[in-house]
Amino acid sequence: MVAYREIISIVQVSFYAPAILGGIFLAFRHGFAKSSGWVLLITFSLLRLVGAVLEIVAISNPTKQVVTGAMVCTSIGLSPLTLMCLGLMDRVNHQVGDPIPRKVNIAVNLLGLVALFLGIHGGSQQANSANAADYMDVNNESKIACLMFTGIFIIALLIFLVLIGQLSIVPAGEKRLLLAVGLAAPFLAVRYIYALLADFAQNKNFNSYFGNPTIYLLMAVLAEIGVVVIIESIGFTLRVLRKHEKLSSSDMEMPGRMSIGARDSFAYEEDVPLHKGLAGPAGPPKTGYRESLRY
Repeated sequence: MVAYREIISIVQVSFYAPAILGGIFLAFRHGFAKSSGWVLLITFSLLRLVGAVLEIVAISNPTKQVVTGAMVCTSIGLSPLTLMCLGLMDRVNHQVGDPIPRKVNIAVNLLGLVALFLGIHGGSQQANSANAADYMDVNNESKIACLMFTGIFIIALLIFLVLIGQLSIVPAGEKRLLLAVGLAAPFLAVRYIYALLADFAQNKNFNSYFGNPTIYLLMAVLAEIGVVVIIESIGFTLRVLRKHEKLSSSDMEMPGRMSIGARDSFAYEEDVPLHKGLAGPAGPPKTGYRESLRY
């Protein structure tokens, strides 16, 4: 008989296998640059896929190596998930003139990288030093990594609020990126609450591996799936930008409509007098005007 926890892992495998293909398609379509967020989408989906496969293997073969791999994949997924949203907002930030300095984005990504390594090291040390049935004592490295991930999430929310303040000048086709981040934020918040409770509450129900499977399903698995569904759905509708291309707020007009800039340019051309070529509207000849000055 299939165990409840095994069913959850099977659901993750069934979802993240095609999610990786969707992420690869979006990366080829929009670019493999880290700031685009699509590479991080692939990374996160791969971590969750590998972690779910290891959990299925651990049910019949619960060796320390398998359990360690499953725990590490589960614990470090928050970093690419949040940095993915930051990458999408970085595209919007560039389109509105970089109100958030580029150095901030670089610093946050470095912070996420440090937190990622701390999470890997902490998860490995915890699995190697504890008994197979007792992972309640979370080590300091894992706790610091969780706090750093939470700090990155708070920074992402602040950046989101700054970009919302620039909404009037965001190109129409790019506003959906902010919509995606806004819709994903509640799911991310639930996931971070679960992570904080797992590391600091000392409550086994919130342990991501040995805890209550229903709580894990609702607050971790489904929350993460919700974020991926939102981000990929928006990604499939985005316009592909050429390298260094920058849109204006009127570049995404409906077909058949002329942008304001285009109408102004035509009006300007009509007001310029023609010195050569075709004559303008008929009027009194210049010679007649000069002769009238004699009288």
